[in-house]
Amino acid sequence: MLESSSENTNFDFNEIFPKCKYDFKEAINAHRGINNSLGLNHVCEKFSKLVGGNNSSPFVLPCSDLGRYLYHISLNTDSKKTSCKYFSYKLEEAIKYNNRNCNGVNNCYKYLINAKNEKLKNVLPMCEGSTIDIDNETYTIFNYLDKLYDAIYTIESTRGRSCWQREKDIYRPYISHLNSCKYSNDGTFRNMLLKLNEKYIKVCPNVNKFELFKFISNNIVSQTGVTNNTAVTRQAEISSEAAVTKQAKIERQEDVGIDVQMAGKLLRTSTELGTNSSIRKHFIILPFTILIIVLILYKYTTFGALVQSRVQKLKNVFFKNKNNEYRGIMDSHENIYRDKKNRRSYISYIPEVY
Repeated sequence: MLESSSENTNFDFNEIFPKCKYDFKEAINAHRGINNSLGLNHVCEKFSKLVGGNNSSPFVLPCSDLGRYLYHISLNTDSKKTSCKYFSYKLEEAIKYNNRNCNGVNNCYKYLINAKNEKLKNVLPMCEGSTIDIDNETYTIFNYLDKLYDAIYTIESTRGRSCWQREKDIYRPYISHLNSCKYSNDGTFRNMLLKLNEKYIKVCPNVNKFELFKFISNNIVSQTGVTNNTAVTRQAEISSEAAVTKQAKIERQEDVGIDVQMAGKLLRTSTELGTNSSIRKHFIILPFTILIIVLILYKYTTFGALVQSRVQKLKNVFFKNKNNEYRGIMDSHENIYRDKKNRRSYISYIPEVY
């Protein structure tokens, strides 16, 4: 079953490499037992005869690897769609190396499904409906990526293993081809290839390093420069606006301070005026009130006679008579004389008591 042309040309390379590549390597080692336990050896012999005729033996080993990978996919169905794309590449690789008469991935896969036995009837059809036919250009891209990641895997998984000459030799021509391939404008492809290049240089530090996507990088740099200039200009405008705003704020604060000071002065002035006015009113009202009280007491109570006698005495003390003598002193002498006279008279006329 063929898929749409968009499925044949659109891949999420970040999901395929290196995950599917490493899953395939691990499946080959981890599931060797199914060759006997599930009869995979007999299935692959039957499949090889169907597609290879008399020259069927070269097809047995790649068929065995593909069968183990299908078994791995049956245990990890969450990544089935991506894994089946990598399976399509590996099946195409087996066809190219061993039998050019298999007539494409989808047709060849039908032969493998038809060779199934009872134990593998649910394993071999795992990618049915999810395989893709791969053209020569796409196959070359997959093949170069596969060999580069295979070199990384081999170096990292082998203790003390260094980068051999053949691994140095394949780096630059493969990376150069991938840098300009039909997927070079695809974001996921670029991200995957940048990671691959960085990793390869790490495990093979003496390779002749290749600068990826130089044209794209220059465009990004120039766009970044324009963006930076715009950002600097905008930052300057923002700073200028902030300075103007700050100055206006300071002026408003100064105006508010002046207004507050003026209000305080007016309040103090009005308070002082009110206090002075109140004092003046008290000086006017208080004597007037006392005078009214005195007049009322003088007229309607005995206080008037008392006051009159006191006033008279004061007048006698402080005012002189025409003989320039103090009237009070004269009155005092007259009173003494009168008292003596009265006392003599009182004694003279007291009748005797016998």
